Amino acid sequence: MSLLTADKKHLIFYAQYDQREAVKGISGYQWDARKKAWLFPLNKITLQKIISTFPSTTVKDVTHKMLNDFAFDLQMANNNKKKHFIINEQYRNWLNAPFYDHQLQTYNFFKHMNICADTSEPGTGKTMIQLGLIKDRIMVGNSFRYLIIAPLGLLDPVWKHDIEKFMFAGRFTFPIYVMNETVDKARKILQHSDMGIYLINYEKVWRLEDELKKLNPDMIILDESSKIKTPSSKQSKAVLKLGLNTRYKSIMTGTVVSNSMMDIFAQYKFLNPNILGNSITAFRSCYFNATAMKFGGAVFNEYQISEKGKLQIKQLIDPISVSWKKDKCLDLPPLTVQDIKFNLSKSQNELYQTMKDYMVMQIGESTYIASMVLTKLLKLNMITSGFIQNTGGEDIEEIKDNAKLKAFIELVETIPEDSQVIIWGIFHHDIEMLMNELKRYGEKSAVAYYGRMNQKEKTIAYDTFKSGKARFLVAHPKSAGMGLNLSNANYAIFYSMNYSFETYAQSKERYNRPGQTKNMTEYRLIAKNTIDEAVFTAIEGKKEVNDYITSALS
Repeated sequence: MSLLTADKKHLIFYAQYDQREAVKGISGYQWDARKKAWLFPLNKITLQKIISTFPSTTVKDVTHKMLNDFAFDLQMANNNKKKHFIINEQYRNWLNAPFYDHQLQTYNFFKHMNICADTSEPGTGKTMIQLGLIKDRIMVGNSFRYLIIAPLGLLDPVWKHDIEKFMFAGRFTFPIYVMNETVDKARKILQHSDMGIYLINYEKVWRLEDELKKLNPDMIILDESSKIKTPSSKQSKAVLKLGLNTRYKSIMTGTVVSNSMMDIFAQYKFLNPNILGNSITAFRSCYFNATAMKFGGAVFNEYQISEKGKLQIKQLIDPISVSWKKDKCLDLPPLTVQDIKFNLSKSQNELYQTMKDYMVMQIGESTYIASMVLTKLLKLNMITSGFIQNTGGEDIEEIKDNAKLKAFIELVETIPEDSQVIIWGIFHHDIEMLMNELKRYGEKSAVAYYGRMNQKEKTIAYDTFKSGKARFLVAHPKSAGMGLNLSNANYAIFYSMNYSFETYAQSKERYNRPGQTKNMTEYRLIAKNTIDEAVFTAIEGKKEVNDYITSALS
């Protein structure tokens, strides 16, 4: 005989030992050794699946009471989306710039939701929708403190700028607190917990967790929410705790899944821990198939989402999510992508082959996890970029006969002088080397945007490029690849790139977005028969880690 009951967080299912395999066929299961029972997400769909799988189950009355008290109801959310995911002309001019149709449709839907996820492609205007929600809740008068967590580089040039420009424009004042300097200065801002909009970067959240809890925000928005895709990281844990008692919660990201469907777990757990469950282990075992992968002496598990798992996850997250593709909602100019392929110089190729052979030997003789192998592979990227860096990063030697740098110079010469260009490089030395080369076009023709600059220097560089005073922006994807509007540029050059699809997608969406009025051209510099080819093959096919490693060292 099976028994089903519930507490405030879970459905609790007591079953016979010989029923365990059937139990594991139900989404979101987790074994609780203390209770000697199976725990499931608290929602009606899971309840129905348990009852249909085990028809003779006794369901205690408290189960239905807990379900009715539970804030997230999947069927209710589904009905809400069907009713409100419509264009409502009443709100077309709610902000100081009119909503596009897809924004208006999304805003009208989210307006009736306490939790929501906008996973639309970068450049579709997700920020505007959230600004509309904030303004609505300010005007209604039922919430007073708003916390926006975003990458540091987006706090001032994107969020503060857009709030002032599109929400108020001098007609309505509401305090904005930007915590983009030191932790101590941010702590002082939070001491008073006054009403207002608070902007903070992810890296400060875990350091200011206690102060942010005291702020007790009525609404939290996670911009680039994929920043918390690793549930075990300090910043992810802190963000998840902050969201536990918050009334309104939104997540925004154009790359909700960058490498694996497991990336979505923590992001949706922030919205409501019962949508996909509380445990990443249970989530993984329920929806993914594990395969042991070997490369030389290295052994690591590769997790692949099952087709059934994809459908089940989609069923659970769709009622609170919107995901627009640009070609379905915006008429952007065409984007042309062109690969510039070249051979390494003789000296460069000799260094490359020696390093590759050494890595294959090392990996074959020892045991490494995938992340360690990926770190080692960066040395191959460095050689194709044109330099060698010893352990510790202090001793850098440039390769005199650098084929990629020559290809870069030749390429820049073909680009019209009246066009602005973004150049991406994944190493600090890439940035510095390219900045030095671009001096030939004038000392002030190029500005850099990367990790060795403070926020004030980055803001000046951004403004200089946006105003057209600089022709070139030489940037690191981790610094400038998220959130910035660089639509004034219509040429981009990927001098170097890592295998991350998320990094690549975010970078290209800085210019392929609303506001772009010109035809765009993207160039990718690729050394033949090297890791450069493996990088873009992995990006285009969203390859798994093991495939990328094998390709890079073959």
